[in-house]
Amino acid sequence: MPRGFDVAVVGGGVGGAACALQLARSGAAVVLFERETEPRHKVCGEFLSAEGLRTLAETGVDLDAIGASRIARFRLHGPRLSAESLLPAECRGLSRLRLDESLIAAAAAAGVQVVRGWTVRASERNADAFEIPAGNDRFFAKDLVCATGKADFGGTPRREGRDGNLVGFKFHLELAPAAAGELTGHVELFAFAGGYAGLCAVEGAVANLCFLLDRALAKEVPKSADGLCAWISLRHRELRRRLFGAVPRFEHPVTIARVPYGFVRRRPLGARMYCIGDQAAVIPSLTGDGMTIALVTARQAARFIAGSRGCDRAAEYHAELARFAAPQIGFGYRLHQAFRVPSWIDAAAGLVRLAPRSVAWAFRKTRVPLWAIQNHQSSGGSELFTGRIVEGSYKV
Repeated sequence: MPRGFDVAVVGGGVGGAACALQLARSGAAVVLFERETEPRHKVCGEFLSAEGLRTLAETGVDLDAIGASRIARFRLHGPRLSAESLLPAECRGLSRLRLDESLIAAAAAAGVQVVRGWTVRASERNADAFEIPAGNDRFFAKDLVCATGKADFGGTPRREGRDGNLVGFKFHLELAPAAAGELTGHVELFAFAGGYAGLCAVEGAVANLCFLLDRALAKEVPKSADGLCAWISLRHRELRRRLFGAVPRFEHPVTIARVPYGFVRRRPLGARMYCIGDQAAVIPSLTGDGMTIALVTARQAARFIAGSRGCDRAAEYHAELARFAAPQIGFGYRLHQAFRVPSWIDAAAGLVRLAPRSVAWAFRKTRVPLWAIQNHQSSGGSELFTGRIVEGSYKV
């Protein structure tokens, strides 16, 4: 049965759900495709920076109500030296499972049609709209938002990053009381031979451990979360202390490989196709800016669509995105390279001890300031929340 919409959003993660929500609130008819039939965990540091929080606030999701932790301080651990500093602004920790589902629920409440359990492998555009087959249904939309995260969108060229020789792991755990107390209010980074790890509290008494390993080293890791927790503890003295007595909440870790770190999409995939989140730009995990990129690109894509008045502005959106994002993505990648040399992180920890403000400088250099575009004339500005995006919905 054919169904017509103004916008189709492919991917129900942070960016996709937030974009669908904002478009629906502006009056657009939106369909959101999410391949998973039920909530699931994803490899992510689960750290929300202050810039992302400003954008997330517009969605109306109540972070206190869903248990997000508060993070005000940063600890850096090299192989021999550690340092601590205040963050430039308060940040939050929250699991992707809980945040994604909260945004999907808000989008559905705003009128978005959510189609779960269906992977959009390809879409064809005729003179008027994209046609997306889904089971026995056919969906039509004038604009398409690609929000498939680190997964490639079917039929499109593979994204090429600068360092694809890493494997990511993530699992939740309950820390022993003393370790949980030390972690409260902090996000921590640990550099060791062959990789690096991040640790922060998320909702409740749960901590998220997310780490990257060289592909060769990743082949040695145990398959179970219990075994992996013990194995990763041996990589770093401070991490071992933090994980002593910890109980994993997962039976097996969540993993991902071939992440295209350093990628910035400078041109659209096609006419009226807007890429957001990791489909738009992939910053290394240690910066803690991945979810923020998803949120701000979602907001910006919605603004461009809102201001399009029936025209194709995808090329303009991507050019603007690259202009603002590329410098920060580049700096984040250089930090990522430094973390591949653990002795350099000892030197960095020494610098933080001598000059704590260097942390604020590094954070500022790795924040993608796409929120600064929000009042740019070309973005459509206030049109997002006034009236319909297009004159009427697409008619089949």
